[in-house]
Amino acid sequence: MDRFLLRLDDPQRLAAGAGVLAAVLDQRHAGMADYQLIVPQQLFQQHQQTQRIFQVVMGAIAGVSLLVGGIGIMNIMLANVLERRREIGLLRALGARRRDVIAQFLREATVICIAGALLGLVFGGVLAYLIATFAGWQVAWAPLPILLSAGFCAVVGLGFGVYPARQAAQLDPIAALRHD
Repeated sequence: MDRFLLRLDDPQRLAAGAGVLAAVLDQRHAGMADYQLIVPQQLFQQHQQTQRIFQVVMGAIAGVSLLVGGIGIMNIMLANVLERRREIGLLRALGARRRDVIAQFLREATVICIAGALLGLVFGGVLAYLIATFAGWQVAWAPLPILLSAGFCAVVGLGFGVYPARQAAQLDPIAALRHD
């Protein structure tokens, strides 16, 4: 016989039962480790630990991606401020308040981030579908994580759009109108 299955009535005593079984097997095999004792609970715990490590690594990758994307959004918005100085000066000269300019630039940053999030979701969904099709797997779609990721991207857009928006609002209308 090259394998056997042992079932315990009380799952709480699994570790103690495994210890007793290991002691009996050691005695029967004269201390030689020519057998393997597999305890499902240990496999499950190892699986959970591997999943946690995977989730932390994926979270770190996602965090770095959001940080890099946010910096990219901020750079784009700062370039927008420089290119649109005359427009900003005209808006301010026509009566737009600083908070109006800030709101406009924050809306633009948020729209850019949400568009990027939607493109990322579509690309990720298509990629997941293709991988699942070729691997013969089932794909489970949950709306809450999808909505949370899009919402978080909007928050990143707002967060990284604040500095450029404030820069735009701080421009002197006269100097901005004179700028070529």
